[in-house]
Amino acid sequence: MFFKGFKIIRKTEESEVSNKNIPGDLLEKLRIAEKVLKEIKVRGYDVDLISSGVAQRLRISKDGKKLIVFVDFSGANPHCLFCKVLEESLWKDFISRARETLKKEGFEEVIFVDLLTGGEVFKE
Repeated sequence: MFFKGFKIIRKTEESEVSNKNIPGDLLEKLRIAEKVLKEIKVRGYDVDLISSGVAQRLRISKDGKKLIVFVDFSGANPHCLFCKVLEESLWKDFISRARETLKKEGFEEVIFVDLLTGGEVFKE
């Protein structure tokens, strides 16, 4: 299965990664991923994936080399067709930059998955 070998981490109320069942090295990698997702802002806006609530879950492989970020775009103005095109362009740029930065931090593969459909979004 696509997610075999991954651990799931749900966003906590403090928006900090914490789970006593995760080995220390994986927990540190998840904290790095969360930090990266908080630091990269959408151009022209003061928003990131974590504070906007778009990133809902993180999954990391047992070896710490692959990361899956589950995203939910359903709150992004569903009634404005022009806004959808504009938002898609902004999010695609943002996710591309996030993926590049996460790879620089040591993740070999970074996948963004739509929480509602289960499909990969903005593939490389």
